Amino acid sequence: MLRIKTLVKQRLDETVPMLETITIDSDMMVLLRDELVYQRIPLLKTMQVQRTPVSRILHLAKNLFVFASTTQLSQVENIVRRANDNHHLRTLFVREDINSNWLPQMLYESNVRTLKSMIVYSDFKVPQRILKAWQMGAQNQLIANATYFDDKLLVINCALEEFKLPFDKTIATANIPLKERNLFEIADDGSYIYWPKSDVHIDLDSIRCAIDEAWKERSEAIRIMHDKRYGQVIAFLRKEHKLRQSDITGLSERQVRRIEAGDHTSFDTLKLLADAHGMKLNEYLNNIALLLYDSSKKNSTS
Repeated sequence: MLRIKTLVKQRLDETVPMLETITIDSDMMVLLRDELVYQRIPLLKTMQVQRTPVSRILHLAKNLFVFASTTQLSQVENIVRRANDNHHLRTLFVREDINSNWLPQMLYESNVRTLKSMIVYSDFKVPQRILKAWQMGAQNQLIANATYFDDKLLVINCALEEFKLPFDKTIATANIPLKERNLFEIADDGSYIYWPKSDVHIDLDSIRCAIDEAWKERSEAIRIMHDKRYGQVIAFLRKEHKLRQSDITGLSERQVRRIEAGDHTSFDTLKLLADAHGMKLNEYLNNIALLLYDSSKKNSTS
């Protein structure tokens, strides 16, 4: 957090300056010109919001998000240009308040050039997803929006990176009937895309694995490493409860050995492990999660 002093002119008498101390969240700040957004996106009430485009305040924000309607673009042009030049502009949210056919003209009139960081929206869930993802530091992992075009799923993540997934690239999406491919929903938090009629879920990591071989190899390496640690923690908890690998009812000693070496564990397998430890499944998983957390903390400090 940064504390700065700024001169703010009183509205009634602009000749009399007033000294005010303002607390700035230097990581995330919102410039809000479109008041309708404040009513429709509850998350904004928890954020640092600036309603007037004061350059000396806004330039301190490492990540700036600007809200304006199409007809308000001229009011933010200067700030948007400066923030973009300084690489601090994360998203310019433009709400359509006139016919979308007029957007190019409004951009021209306001001198706002088409930017990679600009999102034109009518669904308030889109900016909500993006802001929440940035708050969590998960902007690269979560989905902001998606559309169907030319038998491809076009996806934008919350960092505004674009991905194109041909439907034949994954078995799950290839099996969705053509007439249903545009009938999908996006989770409110952006964690996945869902086709209700075909009961198909797909997340951003799966999309990237399907279209990027290097990403697939990296993701697989991380998964194997995680599974190995998961298996080690399962073994540690078993030994702590003085159980042998042969003591897990419903699983052979060989199966337990493979799980503890990093093999995938199903829901039913976890239930059998929990029963053998005299725990409910939730209690068992909580113990596993705590041990994984302790293990990761030790690794990060070593």
